[in-house]
Amino acid sequence: MSSLISVSAPTLLNTSTSPGVSSLPHASVSKMGNASENGILRVLDAVPHDNFGVLYDTSHGHMCAVVGARHNGEKEILPGGQLELIEKLSGKINHIHLIDSDDSCHKDANGEDETSMHLPFGEGVVQFGPIVERLAAESLAHDWWTIDLCFWPDAWEATERCKKSVDEFVAQHA
Repeated sequence: MSSLISVSAPTLLNTSTSPGVSSLPHASVSKMGNASENGILRVLDAVPHDNFGVLYDTSHGHMCAVVGARHNGEKEILPGGQLELIEKLSGKINHIHLIDSDDSCHKDANGEDETSMHLPFGEGVVQFGPIVERLAAESLAHDWWTIDLCFWPDAWEATERCKKSVDEFVAQHA
């Protein structure tokens, strides 16, 4: 498992801007259900190409599946949380970001929810054991998993803490 997880500074690898990759959650597509007018599955099914898929971000996945953040109208929280979300997205995940969450969103300049908070790995509420195990079962075209510290103050310092937390996690779950 240690070869699956790499810790990089936020500017060294930014797959969120890769062409053909969607990330979670954006208000218009943050719901899963097929009944949702703009649900994630509907968007993914509308573009049936191997290069179009999901950048699965564990903080965004938590906010979508567990908290229901930025859902327009009624929240569509999944009873199985992130594991259910990953199962629904299985085969459509192209990239993985390991990020923790504190159940809140980062605020924009106007104080509005913008995106999920990106806490350093191991410093929030995400239970990574079963999530990482399930994500490891996905077939990706590469073996890079990234820790994204978007908006995190002193990201370089946090990177060192993330590396230590990831090493401890790998030692416990290897």
